[in-house]
Amino acid sequence: MFVVSFALSILYYFAAKSNDRTQQFLRGNVSILPKRKGRFGPRERAPAAPLRAMPAERLFFRRGSAIMNVRRGVPRARCRRTPCGGETDPRAARVPKNMDINKYDPKFKLRRRDLLGLTDLTSEEIFELLYAAKAMKKKFRVRENSTLLRGKTVALLFGNASTRTRVSFEMGIRQMSGDYIYLSKDETQLSRGESLKDTAAMLGRYGLSAVVLRSLTETQTHEFASYSDIPVINGITEVSHPLQILSDLFTIWEVKGRLDNLKLAYIGDGNNIANSLIMGCSKVNMDVAIASPHGYSPARSVVERAMQYGDVLITDDIAAAVHDADVVYTDVFISMNEEDDEEKKHILSRYRVTPEVMALAKPDAVFMHCMPVHRGEEVAAEVVDGPQSICYDQAENRLHVNKAALALLVK
Repeated sequence: MFVVSFALSILYYFAAKSNDRTQQFLRGNVSILPKRKGRFGPRERAPAAPLRAMPAERLFFRRGSAIMNVRRGVPRARCRRTPCGGETDPRAARVPKNMDINKYDPKFKLRRRDLLGLTDLTSEEIFELLYAAKAMKKKFRVRENSTLLRGKTVALLFGNASTRTRVSFEMGIRQMSGDYIYLSKDETQLSRGESLKDTAAMLGRYGLSAVVLRSLTETQTHEFASYSDIPVINGITEVSHPLQILSDLFTIWEVKGRLDNLKLAYIGDGNNIANSLIMGCSKVNMDVAIASPHGYSPARSVVERAMQYGDVLITDDIAAAVHDADVVYTDVFISMNEEDDEEKKHILSRYRVTPEVMALAKPDAVFMHCMPVHRGEEVAAEVVDGPQSICYDQAENRLHVNKAALALLVK
């Protein structure tokens, strides 16, 4: 018993030292991470305008209100404070009254082991990741690398093509003095029917410190994490793309200087990017509007959860979505792993972001795209290559957010 107790004491000691080292590194430059009094500051927000008549196929969700199907005019049951449509971390249902990131005092800690989706994260945890990304980028600019992953190895289990996710993780791990193993799903026994349980349980026993998944469905990703003894990070699924949206929020914060009370308009297919934007923006007190044709709207369960945190507009009217927007966002019409669909492209063709669409937003609005870009399809070349585009900043920030996630998750 004495030997066991002594061994556990040693493990707890080094775990605490690792956490202290992470916080010391991220707090290394106090000029960009000043200490602030109070956890949240006061939020000033104009009173909500009264609801007005809206066209058919347009849904408006306001935090704390009943879900109203405008087309039918039939209110549904009020959503409880617990998330709708499925189980999730109960802490994620806590909604701070004031969510101003510039008044938040970061601790550089996460109380969870995995990063599987924005639904699970609290507003505070999103802020922790964004502040850590800010510290990482500042140190990257002065070529200061960390040793936070020294002696650690991260597995990258990928099953589809990747440019930004793969390069940003591989370079980020190297810049943190760690090592990685790239595993193509087709070259593992998963391609021959091995169970997720066996693969997940085995990887940690080889000394790996974390695994990034970009090869599984949403359900499979959560199942994999349930059997894993090491942190699991969701690289992308058909339902969500949390790292991309964290990078987007970080980019908006950099460019606009705030997140609170900004409006983001997403135009196009209601895919995994749209789902994650709805949840991410709502949790940092941004309003979000989605313009998609009938049949291509985001998942209703995601919208119902997001309405606990902020205002969400779902419409087929581009002008209504983009009006007064600070950010205009789009994505490819045909998502990864989808077959080329000419009918879908034709339906979505009128949801192309053009200079005329950008003119409907605020004069200082910016354009974002998670890439890859198909010029002339979902966005005009004049927009994505124009002065309002911040797509390359957005893509670079994948590196800093990925490093922040590793720094806070890997012990």
